[in-house]
Amino acid sequence: MGPRSRGHRRKRNKAQRKRNAFGPARTHPADRTGPRCPIRSNARGVTARGDVAATPLASLLLFTFLFHGRTDGTAPSLADVQAFFEAYWQLETNNRPIRFGEKDTKESLLDLAGRMLAVLHRNQEPGIEIVGVEQPFDVPLIDLDTGEVLDRALVGTLDLIERDAEGRIVVVDLKTSARKYTSLQTEASLQLSVYRYATAMNGLADQEDLRLRFDVLTKTKQPELCRYWTQRDRGASVRLFRLVAEVLHAIEAGVFHPNPGWQCKDCPFQSRCWAWR
Repeated sequence: MGPRSRGHRRKRNKAQRKRNAFGPARTHPADRTGPRCPIRSNARGVTARGDVAATPLASLLLFTFLFHGRTDGTAPSLADVQAFFEAYWQLETNNRPIRFGEKDTKESLLDLAGRMLAVLHRNQEPGIEIVGVEQPFDVPLIDLDTGEVLDRALVGTLDLIERDAEGRIVVVDLKTSARKYTSLQTEASLQLSVYRYATAMNGLADQEDLRLRFDVLTKTKQPELCRYWTQRDRGASVRLFRLVAEVLHAIEAGVFHPNPGWQCKDCPFQSRCWAWR
């Protein structure tokens, strides 16, 4: 189903903006849970805010490894990186409610993080320049085919921006996962479509030279770092616009139905799901 007419979309976006009590209208990449599970997306704060999300282990790992030394050109020792993470982990878990998985504890995740950081440390590549870490973006949503502009901005952060030995920009999304990615996960992921679009709109790189990569740390007994290179073309940006337009239309219509699947196991909103009518 294609996007609605421009006049219709402006009308409903104006109404949506009036109902937004948290400031200017924004669309964040985290809202991609909408297509996966609309009721979870609603509970997380697309139209309301409240419950605490799951432990942000990947963000903590990225913050620790990249901010603790690499951004100023130095190479920290593994012991320093692990100590920094532990201090930050204690701060996070002592000062905010964290919902752990069924088999996870504060101590078990700290142990796992130490082993994962060791893998990251071993796999540093020479000649790589760190251009940005947790780089914010706030760009308009434009249909590249028609020039139509949504009355919402696309807001988020790029995990990591590197410049390789050949001078090309590489945008990296760091993930933690129970297992390795499949080729379908790599090619179909909306996250790197968002990153490619945001990078183009910000003028950070020539799109012909831009490279995209997933760095996936497996949460296994022996963690592995798997790097997956992928590409997104102009068509991916057009599809992103149309998907966002339709999701916003569903939000406007109050369409928040449950979508049971693998994501239900550790979902903090199961009670809302089962109570849905």
